[in-house]
Amino acid sequence: PRRTASGFETERRALFDVASARSAKSPTVAAKVRMVNQNPDRILDAPDLRCDFYLNVLDWGSKNVIAIALGDTVYLWDAASGSIHELYHCTEPGDYISSLSWAADGVHLSIGTALNQLQLWDTSRQSLVRVMRNDYGRIAATAWNAGMLSAGSKSGSITNHDVRVRDNVVQVLRGGHTQEICGLRWSPDGRYLASGGNDNVVNVWDNTGTGVHKYTRHTAAVKAIAWCPWHPSTLATGGGTDDRSIKLWNVNHATRDSLISSTSTRSQISSLQWNSNHRELMSSHGFSDNFLSLWKYRSGELTRFSDLKGHTERVLATAMSPDQTTVVSAGADETLRFWKCFESTPRKKGRLAGNVSKLTTTLR
Repeated sequence: PRRTASGFETERRALFDVASARSAKSPTVAAKVRMVNQNPDRILDAPDLRCDFYLNVLDWGSKNVIAIALGDTVYLWDAASGSIHELYHCTEPGDYISSLSWAADGVHLSIGTALNQLQLWDTSRQSLVRVMRNDYGRIAATAWNAGMLSAGSKSGSITNHDVRVRDNVVQVLRGGHTQEICGLRWSPDGRYLASGGNDNVVNVWDNTGTGVHKYTRHTAAVKAIAWCPWHPSTLATGGGTDDRSIKLWNVNHATRDSLISSTSTRSQISSLQWNSNHRELMSSHGFSDNFLSLWKYRSGELTRFSDLKGHTERVLATAMSPDQTTVVSAGADETLRFWKCFESTPRKKGRLAGNVSKLTTTLR
């Protein structure tokens, strides 16, 4: 047993057995702020989690199953039953998992690899449905829009695949980025695709593949991208170490500059998650804070009101539970931390099923 910083005893449980701060100063929220549990609900070991800022290897599907890549292997963890399954292992020398993304049905999972292979899996049968080649390098970011799967590459191009048809490549979007794409998200209404790259650029494309906006106000790589679910024309983007800002954009704005606001976080931003129940935004951070922050969203402005500390190295990725109550964070300290920091609505009562004792299963 180990004593955490909060002073309570907990055992670090192995999620998978594979082959082997400071807070930024911000204005005080004038309105009454809800209390947030600042301790993780549970802590799980995630050995061999690749420490690469640009990858996207964690996702939580609508069927309450978490997909995560540890080393060269994709694992599925059922949050309801606690069961663990190994789905796929890279076999080619030098290959590894670089992106994971659940389709809306929570059954089909896309896997992108370093050797530019894009796979589609039916997880209910644990079977490979098809393999789609991408000729433009490592696939570090993918995003779904119904039957359309968009894949961002090392070269800066985006390939849109219609996974329902034999000739799956619908179009290749070029010219928006000059370096690797590390962030990719479709808007909730399916009208826009936002892409962020290591060239510090954010592009917004419409669903015909036409470039609508090119935002160049960030001064570092843009991996963190999130569309506001209750206002689908509002886009949040977060910059890397030399930028450290969250910017909000109105993509419906007719002028070139559709910036709503820019908020300094004083730390590298690795991911952003909107929460509809509370109309809040969560950000995760690397250098130099290594924690998660909660922001209240009002009238286009963000105000930080809570920091969730615990990771000892940078936070690489986060994912939201289907009921919108819990966020899981993956850190370079090779741990997953579950933060039950959002209350459910009356119609969405529920919690992660099971208990910590169910998570002692190992695969070694």
